Order: sequence, then C-alpha cells, then structure tokens
Amino acid sequence: MTINIVQIGTSKGIRIPSNVLKDLEISNRVDFEVRDREIILKPIPRKPRAGWAEAAKAAHKPEGLVLPENLDTESKDFTWEW
Repeated sequence: MTINIVQIGTSKGIRIPSNVLKDLEISNRVDFEVRDREIILKPIPRKPRAGWAEAAKAAHKPEGLVLPENLDTESKDFTWEW
C-alpha cells in the first residue's frame, strides 16, 4: 500500500486508513520504532481493567464511611449485615 506524506502544522505525517486502525484495534496511540531505515508502528495491547484499582481508590466515599483494609469473608465468625 502506498500513502502520501501530508503537512500537519509545521510537521509532516501520514494518514492511516480507518479500516486498518479498526482491524489492528488501534485507537489513539501506537508504539513507534525506527530500525534499519524502516519505520515500524505497532499496536499497544489493551490491558483489561487497567487503572481500575487506582480509580476505585480515588472514588468518592461518603463521609464517615470506613472501609476495612482486609475483609475476611471466608472466616466462620464473619456475618453479612444488610
């Protein structure tokens, strides 16, 4: 496939067809490498649930709510309160 290099502000770039981006599951970023006078673009694999732990920690907790650090629900002494 041959594509044209286009002016983008003071830089130059290429346009990657949307069907290629979709097939490779590329949304916003790629891994860029120059090797042996070749430009290599690789999809960055998506990591399911990436950042969820940090988001959960940063989520708003109602005032006064205290969450236990290590809640052992497998213990015989544990009972759920509804």
